[in-house]
Amino acid sequence: MCHPVWAAAFMSLCAVGGCAPTTASSARKETMIGPHGGFAVRLPDDIGFGEVVVELATTERSEEPHAQVVVYFLSSDLKTALSPLPTDVSVKLLLPYKDPQTLALSSQPKPDDPAGTGRFASQLEPPLLDEPIGELTAAVAGKSFTAPFSTVR
Repeated sequence: MCHPVWAAAFMSLCAVGGCAPTTASSARKETMIGPHGGFAVRLPDDIGFGEVVVELATTERSEEPHAQVVVYFLSSDLKTALSPLPTDVSVKLLLPYKDPQTLALSSQPKPDDPAGTGRFASQLEPPLLDEPIGELTAAVAGKSFTAPFSTVR
């Protein structure tokens, strides 16, 4: 038998926090992880995703690792490159104890990756951080958008 005080408390929590099952629209707000392990930002009109990652590499001039902020533009299946590709791609990084930094990204396809034609990357730089937080900006199908992202899980 349910005690009236517990029933009232449960009903109050449902009213405040919501007890409705997850709907398609609320599930769409969940964090999506892309095939490269980065946070996948949903693009306007649900045409696909922009997956934000940091890739490390060494240069010929230095043994010290350098990094690129990379965005893979993916179709809605999260497996193939988006078509047509976006333009005017940039990432604004929020850095601890520093002013935000905006990086322009250019098309830098990766032939050995099934989604590699949708790869946009910054120039190689000393690593700023390995878990970027910031905003992705691009024009997709003629529409400009800016969307927040965080790779912190």
